[in-house]
Amino acid sequence: MNKNNYNRTPYNYEQNDNYYEPDYSKMSIREELETRYNELQKQKEKNNSFWSLTTNNYTNALKKMSIDNIFNDAQNIGYDLTTYFITGKPNKYEENKSSVGRALSESDRIKNLNISDINKHRYVSCIGAQDGIVSAGTTFAGGLLKEGNDLKNKIINAENNPHYKNKVGIILDSLKDIGNNGIGTISGYMSNDPDFCDYYIKPYTRK
Repeated sequence: MNKNNYNRTPYNYEQNDNYYEPDYSKMSIREELETRYNELQKQKEKNNSFWSLTTNNYTNALKKMSIDNIFNDAQNIGYDLTTYFITGKPNKYEENKSSVGRALSESDRIKNLNISDINKHRYVSCIGAQDGIVSAGTTFAGGLLKEGNDLKNKIINAENNPHYKNKVGIILDSLKDIGNNGIGTISGYMSNDPDFCDYYIKPYTRK
């Protein structure tokens, strides 16, 4: 079975940076043309879901700022975080009531998967911000706290970490992570598509 399953064609997908495209070498000319057209349409749909910043995106953001949504968002976050702090581990993905809880579950699931650090930060933040303004704020604040703690530990152990040449490199890396958290948070908050965040990770690593 093709592990990079897009549910679109039976052909294998080959990596091209963060995008996986079909292996056209095994297709007839007609199959290749049809597949290329379908891939283009899928990519346009994905781009339009957030990056075009259409009126729908702003409408989604405004709806999430309603009093009822803010109240429900805060209540659901409280439930999931209480469970998390009591048990010391996130709920199963489907058992969470909030997008923040789902982000904790996904962060735990993908931590050892072959996903770039950039996309891990964007993906988890995107998941966490989807429910509303409280979720978005909680997700970004949680990311800042994590980066602050990571920064402290990296600086303390800088001499034993050959990945960084000096403390400036450590600080720049943390700022990059915070920036990626911000990108993910904004995209998750403005999107109304529950599957939009999958854009950030490889097909075979998705839930």
